[in-house]
Amino acid sequence: MTLGSKPCVVLEGAAFENDGDMKRIGNLMIDWFRGPKVDSVRLEGLETVIVVTAVDESNLALRVYRPLLKKSATSTPRVELAEMGPSLDFEV
Repeated sequence: MTLGSKPCVVLEGAAFENDGDMKRIGNLMIDWFRGPKVDSVRLEGLETVIVVTAVDESNLALRVYRPLLKKSATSTPRVELAEMGPSLDFEV
């Protein structure tokens, strides 16, 4: 990751909404990976996507991806994610 760049952090899974402990863990992950506050994001400048998945109420999967911008039929490029690591599995 380039110095000063800000990753896109994605929390996915219903447990982040429904379980109090997982809510706190999700907030911790956001705080941990948070960079400077920005008003807008340029798609070409996005270098890293961090995805934290709540598999269930006691298991998390953390994956790090690099976005790849591909040609599309519209002016907006198609975005694909290529896993680049690290890949971590947590048990709460």
